[in-house]
Amino acid sequence: MMIKFGLLLLGLAALCTAERKNVTLSGDNWKWVINNISSFNVHGRNESWAITTDKDSTITLLCEEISVAKRTGQNCLHGKLVFDDGFNNLTFCGTNKNVLIQGNSSQLLVDFVITPPYAGYFYCKGKSVHPPRNI
Repeated sequence: MMIKFGLLLLGLAALCTAERKNVTLSGDNWKWVINNISSFNVHGRNESWAITTDKDSTITLLCEEISVAKRTGQNCLHGKLVFDDGFNNLTFCGTNKNVLIQGNSSQLLVDFVITPPYAGYFYCKGKSVHPPRNI
């Protein structure tokens, strides 16, 4: 019985973890980098992205819409979209429009964490920002 319970827990852990998708930005043109609107996340599947650019650049994202389940009076209990550049950690839930995220490093980790049966959707574009050169 304990072996069956252990296998069940292992299976649940595998379902709850998300494979990190890698996205590379180059140039200062906007590019769609993360979204789940095409497959509306109704099954409560966690998703993760690692967005990178040149080591001398930073990442800017514009999320035109973030809509993640949130009940009144609760803080992201049922789901959240988290942005972490190694310096700052920003968390969003509920409905947010035109969110501008200006990273401080060349890497940005994004995690969509959702608790079934709740759902959410978002779509964000990004670009690489090169610092001005000293003359």
